[in-house]
Amino acid sequence: MRTIWKKQKVRSDMRVYSATDVGQKRKMNQDYVFVSENPVGNLPNLFVVADGMGGHNAGDYASSHAVQTLVDEIRRDADFNPIKVIRHAIETANTEILERSRREEHLRGMGTTIVVCTVVGHYAYVANVGDSRLYVIQGEIHQVTKDHSLVQEMIHFRNGIQLPHKPDPKTISGFEKRYQAVLETARREYGDIPANDYYRDGYNLFLRMEKYMRNHLLFLHDLRVPATNNEAERLLRNYKRKQAQAVTFRSFESIDYLCQCMSMLVLMRREEPANIFDRVSRIFG
Repeated sequence: MRTIWKKQKVRSDMRVYSATDVGQKRKMNQDYVFVSENPVGNLPNLFVVADGMGGHNAGDYASSHAVQTLVDEIRRDADFNPIKVIRHAIETANTEILERSRREEHLRGMGTTIVVCTVVGHYAYVANVGDSRLYVIQGEIHQVTKDHSLVQEMIHFRNGIQLPHKPDPKTISGFEKRYQAVLETARREYGDIPANDYYRDGYNLFLRMEKYMRNHLLFLHDLRVPATNNEAERLLRNYKRKQAQAVTFRSFESIDYLCQCMSMLVLMRREEPANIFDRVSRIFG
């Protein structure tokens, strides 16, 4: 049965809030947000988040220009089908970013993720490119979108492994080769771009990927290593709770032991061993 789309009424029960934050790891915010609870073209509302990447200012331009191109295209679109409208707008924004990056030298290698949503009646129509995400929070947090990335594939593979089984070496080798291919692309696109303030440690995208490749892939080889930052943060919160318990003993011995542990971790961090996780595991067990 064919669905006949028509212009939707504005929702009077919708409240919209938006914010972006540079976070604690970057000096520059390359996110861009567009929100409108009022109609945009034939869509009753529109919500967009983009996260740019590239050299100095290129990532910031990529995200803002992609969103502006997408919004302008939606305003011009005569179709009432939200799926077609969003898809066409994303394709147009993608073409615009690619052509700009090839045409203008200072924007070479730029790119952006994007996630788009419009609420029509009781349904939310969602589209995403890359690893920017959309969540629904109703008691629990539910991730709606799926990341389009090699890392997501690796996480899916890793999550399918249960102890005492070990990861398949051939599969891991395949992932490493694909990572190397991505790294080679980054070398061509970013290798000669000067280090910029976007990364606090002074790298460009290629140099950062090259240096931390071993750390990025460690979770494939060692099942003790958390597969995602969320898992790592949960473990860290548990550790902090144990740390607080040790301090509440109110004894010099407990505090002294805690300080020794922290000092040891700081020294190990400075030495930058090949596998700091393995060394910490051996010491603290």
